Amino acid sequence: MKFKDSELTTFSRTKNYLFGIFWILVSITIFVSVFSYSENDPSFNNISTHKEIHNYLGAFGSYFADLLVQLIGMVSVLIGLVFFILGIKIILNKIIYNKLQKFLSFFGILISSSIIFDNLLTCKYCEFGKCGGILGKFFSESVYYDAPQYSIIALCLIIFLAVNVF
Repeated sequence: MKFKDSELTTFSRTKNYLFGIFWILVSITIFVSVFSYSENDPSFNNISTHKEIHNYLGAFGSYFADLLVQLIGMVSVLIGLVFFILGIKIILNKIIYNKLQKFLSFFGILISSSIIFDNLLTCKYCEFGKCGGILGKFFSESVYYDAPQYSIIALCLIIFLAVNVF
């Protein structure tokens, strides 16, 4: 069965539209679950006797937000933002060049942001009072243990700029 060019184009646009909507819904799920996160909700590291779950997405949101906040801290909002922008670009049929480079740079930005958040910010929801999560804590203390705090932040900013410029 052969398709006409107009049918194929319509199918491609519909597929892109649905794929973009999917990424936007994933980003909204991340935003809602992280912003309604409560350390008193049941999660992987908290067996709560409370019957009431404060997360707007229920038990799923509670476990999902706990996983994100414990692993990467409040940088998890950055993941939601990236997925939202990705969904918009897909819906608008914007061509995404250098997909592998952007995918790898996303992880560089994630790591450097976790380190910066771990060194500069404190928050009541994150373990040890730091916003970088386990990832930021690992890189801040294990890898750069002897380096001063500001040199770590400068290194992360250099990585962040290098990834985005090139």
